[in-house]
Amino acid sequence: MPDAATWHILALRLPAALRGALEWALVELGLRLGGRFALHRDRASLPANAALVLHYGVGDAADDEIALPFDPGPARAIALPDGATLWASGDAAAPDLVAGAAHLLTFGHEAACFAPAASPGPDAFGRIPPAAHPLARAGLRLVPLIERAAAHLRARIAAAGQPLPPAPDPWGGGRAAVVLTHDVDGERLHDAFVLARAAWLGLARGNRAERDALALGLGGMLRGRADPYWNFAGWAALEAELGGRGAGSFYVWPGATGAAARHPRDCRYDIGAGAYNAALRALVAEGFDVGVHYGINSHSPAGYAEAFARLREALGAAPAGGRAHYWAVRWADMIGGWRDLARAGFAYDASLTPLDLGWRNGARLPLLPALGWGGAEALAKDAPAPFVALPTPVMDGYAVPRQAGRPEAEIAAELDAILAESLVPGGLLVLNWHSRTLQDAGSWQGYMPPLRRILARARDSGIARFLSGAEAAALWVAHARASFAGIGGR
Repeated sequence: MPDAATWHILALRLPAALRGALEWALVELGLRLGGRFALHRDRASLPANAALVLHYGVGDAADDEIALPFDPGPARAIALPDGATLWASGDAAAPDLVAGAAHLLTFGHEAACFAPAASPGPDAFGRIPPAAHPLARAGLRLVPLIERAAAHLRARIAAAGQPLPPAPDPWGGGRAAVVLTHDVDGERLHDAFVLARAAWLGLARGNRAERDALALGLGGMLRGRADPYWNFAGWAALEAELGGRGAGSFYVWPGATGAAARHPRDCRYDIGAGAYNAALRALVAEGFDVGVHYGINSHSPAGYAEAFARLREALGAAPAGGRAHYWAVRWADMIGGWRDLARAGFAYDASLTPLDLGWRNGARLPLLPALGWGGAEALAKDAPAPFVALPTPVMDGYAVPRQAGRPEAEIAAELDAILAESLVPGGLLVLNWHSRTLQDAGSWQGYMPPLRRILARARDSGIARFLSGAEAAALWVAHARASFAGIGGR
């Protein structure tokens, strides 16, 4: 039986077809509201000493319960009289935030983008073009809608004079988590293929950055200099300075497997041999999180399982998580893809992006998609640790004007908005800077200044805690299990 410090969500007679998604949304909102809470499917399981009860579903609320509007209709952006925008069904007078959160969690807001008549439809990798994304079109790409819904619920509790749960503190000490990750796409400039590509793009196609890379590479080789793209030790030193030993994540391509042939745009290195293997094993030995950069053709149960096994064999350690190359996950079935990753042995995935700065489904904090396929029972103490999805709102190319194709001032303003939302107590900021960008040279010149500004802002906040992806995922699971007191009723 939950103790008197536990608050309660009463979810009554939810429609059978929607109950799983709505209960998932209730738990995700509960984790963002703070404190310890329980979910109840009938009134009989509520303890007599319950001090705070949120009532959601079919039926009237008792006088001492906070009634949440119940209207599981079409969710959309709803502007409130105070100017805030929520994602909900119903209307501004009575927005159903739970249905709105469920719509975002299950990617219902994107469904029309994958319809046969969608225009523009998905690109060659099955992704939604960034300008066509529903949240971008609604002007909400930079808004953490699910966290905003939780804040709205906290305001309702306070306005009702009910005891307010303590604010969530998943990272400890009222801090914000900053996760610096690196996609390892190819760490050699002193390479015949890379130089030939730079010559073609730089000389024949007029790409100035590639022309500079060609000159840098040939000049460095002739002078016997170190390869400027080989930066594993440099990143490791920076991240150790930021957050201590192992505070960072590297995602490496495992190579072609029986279920996943190499795509022409996949990487071209071998993690099982030579300098790559030595460098990656050194990172593992130092405690860094080295995960899988899933190949473009790998998005199947067998492809994920083989990638997991390949990395474990090559590096002597099982990967905790990963991210998709070209963000080419199964966009039309994210939850199914996450379930396949979980079954393959992965603990988390960091592939959630709108292909631009911002949040793909309005979630600033981690998600627990296992609640979608396994129900709230997935948080039971004797259940395996639930799979975690980490949203990644900032990638290097989206912050570089020539790559993003947007003015520097516009990008800076968007980064400021993301940092203002993320560098707050209990916040989360996941960054993706390709490992070859560290020297700020060749094709990647200009990629480091935005990161330096972000890291300076994080330091100046005084609350940043630098973590690896694996650490952030594990802490979020611990927060979820400490916060969720279980399920009552049928």
